[in-house]
Amino acid sequence: MVEITHRTPEPSELVRFRVDNPNAGPADFDTDDFQPVKRAVKRKLNRDQLGLCAYCESLLAPDEGQIDHIKPKLGLNGHPSLTFDYSNYAHSCVNPTHCGQRKGDRLLPIEPRPGCNARFLLTTDGFVEPDKNQQQWEDARLTRDLLNLNEPELLRKRKRFVDSTLSFLPDSEELYSEFLEFIQDQPYRHILARLFP
Repeated sequence: MVEITHRTPEPSELVRFRVDNPNAGPADFDTDDFQPVKRAVKRKLNRDQLGLCAYCESLLAPDEGQIDHIKPKLGLNGHPSLTFDYSNYAHSCVNPTHCGQRKGDRLLPIEPRPGCNARFLLTTDGFVEPDKNQQQWEDARLTRDLLNLNEPELLRKRKRFVDSTLSFLPDSEELYSEFLEFIQDQPYRHILARLFP
């Protein structure tokens, strides 16, 4: 997952919307009035996440995907008070089989925040696995499964990427630091950091 740091300031369009609509609730999130705000928020999230889906770390353009509420705004686990809270937003790809749409209104045991990937491992086959050496390995398993991060298409893409990355793995310590710098700009960079410490 992307270890999201919501950079300040939050989008001015979102601040203005909250000021102009102090009683806005979850139903207002999908109104026509909120669409321009959504576009601005999505662009800002995309910059904060450096162009990656918050959950699967696939490349995501600023105008693609959706704004996902990390803590859902509705449902049994709903947090309606966080509907317009920028720190509760993640830019996620749109696919009913994984990521934000798959999560729906369920709570993630591990959220895409700084340090979240310490609980996951990436295998050379592209699988995301819980790190059984961590206390919260069961939370990692539940999170992985809620987001369906080992969905076959995601797995194929990650495997191809890991294979390509391994083919560039230098055999000298001198070049290894350059290699680590290189993967900092690649898809799957957060989870790759666990494979290449």
